Amino acid sequence: MLNTKPYLMPEKMTRDKTVLITAENGELIAHLTDGRMLKHSDAITLANMLLEEGVTIEDISIPDWRDERGMGIGQRIAISSTLIKATRIKLTQNHRQ
Repeated sequence: MLNTKPYLMPEKMTRDKTVLITAENGELIAHLTDGRMLKHSDAITLANMLLEEGVTIEDISIPDWRDERGMGIGQRIAISSTLIKATRIKLTQNHRQ
């Protein structure tokens, strides 16, 4: 049975740095905390746009796929893995300095 309850962000996800990423009308939309939205149909491109804004994996919240605003698992993985990889690269570079 599908969960038909509306998606509610958990208490810990309401911190100022949380960027909500949704899928709407064939586009992925990142709702930034300052009110701006980043939109793209490609998950990796959107993740790179988020990186340019200084967003990290710890800063994002993605609704469950069962939510009407949720996205497919492949898109979720693409966004998350891109942000995680960037974090690891940055940590490695900082460690070498």
